[in-house]
Order: sequence, then structure tokens, then C-alpha cells
Amino acid sequence: MILKILLFSAVFAAAASSAYADEDRTAQAIEMLSSPEMSVRREGLRQLGDIRDPESVPVIIDMLQDSDASIRSEAVDILGSLRSREAVDSIIGVLDDPDRSVRINAVVALGFIRDRRAVPAIVERLKDDGNVGVRISAAQVLGLLGDVQAVQPLIEALEKAEDSRIRAQAARSLGRLGEEDAASAVAERAADSDENLNVRIYSAETLGDFRTSESERTLKDLIKEENMELAVTAAASLGKHGITDGLDIVLESMDSENVDIRRRAIAALVDIGEKTPAIEEAVKKALDDDDVRIRNRAEFVARILNIELPE
Repeated sequence: MILKILLFSAVFAAAASSAYADEDRTAQAIEMLSSPEMSVRREGLRQLGDIRDPESVPVIIDMLQDSDASIRSEAVDILGSLRSREAVDSIIGVLDDPDRSVRINAVVALGFIRDRRAVPAIVERLKDDGNVGVRISAAQVLGLLGDVQAVQPLIEALEKAEDSRIRAQAARSLGRLGEEDAASAVAERAADSDENLNVRIYSAETLGDFRTSESERTLKDLIKEENMELAVTAAASLGKHGITDGLDIVLESMDSENVDIRRRAIAALVDIGEKTPAIEEAVKKALDDDDVRIRNRAEFVARILNIELPE
């Protein structure tokens, strides 16, 4: 009994000592924030980020007004990692920051916090920001936030954005949102032979999330494309619809000299979900592929499809 009491006392003392140590570290870090030296202020912020004390959020918010952009960027990043809803309004306030890295970090932080109050402000970044990186980040985060307010702005970005990277990300985010009102716009991008290839591929991938007749018609056309990466992507999306029309294309692509096509092909087998002798043979062959990621994916596919692998 005495031993248990002594052990409890030791544990309690250690916990108390640790708590006091964290308090001291927090106080020291906060004091560093008032330094005239940028490097000291930045180190203070990083220490607060490591400590992760919610009580420090107000002082981190104050650093969003720092004269140095790298400090503002660091502060936004930490607030996002802390997922602080208390900071949402303040982070929205810096979406107009003159420094692009601050704006990008602000958009990403709001994505981490997942507060839908931020949707209108992020939509504005998607539409009007002068930096492509900010607009790409806005398109991505709008998909993560899951608010239907973002559907129409993302459709407009998919149809009109000058940079193909924005259009590609808009397609992916529309798939995340899953609103079938967007299916026609995505199908149009996927089918457009003059469109950037990555946009077409991401659009074909997204069509797997839309169970519409137009999506299925477009995907059936896309499996006939000469570009095998696009054709395999369409085959995988058809598989999500329960349609196996693209299986022959996938199996053919698993012998491609292009490693990216082989990766897409082996991954597509999960979406297609069939188990046939030809698929079993292809999966077993992929276990000897030169690319380790393809070998790992083949093992995963074998487990999912209950394919017995050789010893």
C-alpha cells in the first residue's frame, strides 16, 4: 500500500512538474513575440506551435498583424494546425494580405479548421485573387469544406479559369462535393479534345462520383481515347458505376512501358471490382513489376479481390 502511494506521488509530481515546465515554455515563447528581431519572434511562434496550448491562440492571432510577412504566414499556419475556430474570423481577415504566401496559408488553414463560415471569403479568392497558387488552394479547400455554396463558383472556375491547374482542381473538388448539378460541366471538360490533358483526366476521374446517364455516356466514349492514361481513368470511373466496359483497356495498359499508366491500371482494378482469370494473372504479374508502388498496389488489389498469391 505504501509503495502504491509513493508511486502515485511520484507520478503526480512528474505530471505537475511537466505542467509547470509547459507554462514556463509558453511564457518564454510569448515573451519572444515582442522582440524587435524577426528571427526571435518567429522562433517564439514555432515554440508555441510545438506546445499546442489553446490558451496561446489570442497572442498568435495578434501576430497576424506583424510587419513581417513570414511571421504572419507562420502565425496562420499554426492557427490552422491548432484547428482554432476562435481564429476563423481573424484568418478570414488576412485573406486580403498583400503577401501571396500568407493568403495561401490562410486558405489552407481554413481548410484544416473546416468552418463553413469561411466559404464566401474563399470563393472570392477563387474568383479574383491575382495569384494562381492562391486560386488553386481555394479550389482545393472549397472541395474539402463540403458546402454547396461552392458548387457554382467551382463550375465557373472549371469552365473559365485561364490556368489549367485551377480547372483541374475545380474538377476534383466538384467530385468531392458530389452535387450532380455539376456533372454536365465536368463531362464537357472531360470530352473536350482541345482541353488540357490533366484537366480531362481529373474530370474523367470525377465523373466516377456522378451517377448520371451523361457521365456514363461520356466515360464510355473516353475509354476509346488514344491516350491510355485518360482511357484507364475513364475505365476506373466506369467501374465505380458498376460497369466493366473498360476492363480490356486496363489489362492492356498493365503491360505499358509507361510506369504512370501501369500505376493507374493496377489501381483501376479495385474500382472495377471483378475477379477473373485474366485479372488474377495480371495482378500476379504486377507483383514482379520494377516499380515498388505497383508491387505494393498489386498486393493490395489481391487482398481486396481475394486473389490467392503464390508463396
